[in-house]
Amino acid sequence: MASTALADFTTAGGTHLIYLGEPRGGRTADTAFFDTLASTWHLDSEDPHYVSWWNLTDTAQSWTRP
Repeated sequence: MASTALADFTTAGGTHLIYLGEPRGGRTADTAFFDTLASTWHLDSEDPHYVSWWNLTDTAQSWTRP
């Protein structure tokens, strides 16, 4: 579902993405989602102070696409 949403967002012209979720291999996005981010998006920033549940590895990231 995450990769489909990202593809639709890209097709609609989206250029700025905020990702709140676990890293690759986690439960919040599929491999295709992370492959697309790595190949066509640029990581602008990551919040080092983002607070997550104690048993999760969530992160807050800002991505842009040219």
